[in-house]
Amino acid sequence: MKLPPVTCTPVGILHSPLETRGEAPHQGRNTGIVCTAEIFPEYAQALESIEDNSHLILLCWFDRAERDLLQIYLPS
Repeated sequence: MKLPPVTCTPVGILHSPLETRGEAPHQGRNTGIVCTAEIFPEYAQALESIEDNSHLILLCWFDRAERDLLQIYLPS
């Protein structure tokens, strides 16, 4: 069974103080780096009552990631 291609439509941009791939930490959870999410105006209505939620999950497309890697190895 052949599946149709998946397309992604950006709904905003994540802004980060990091400028190169080399600056990105392997795990950013406890780094203190602050990023912001900018939602394009045409999608702003989707944020209605967002403060009622305890979590927000953002799916990102990293523009400088290597696209030909099928597997990565994290440092031990």
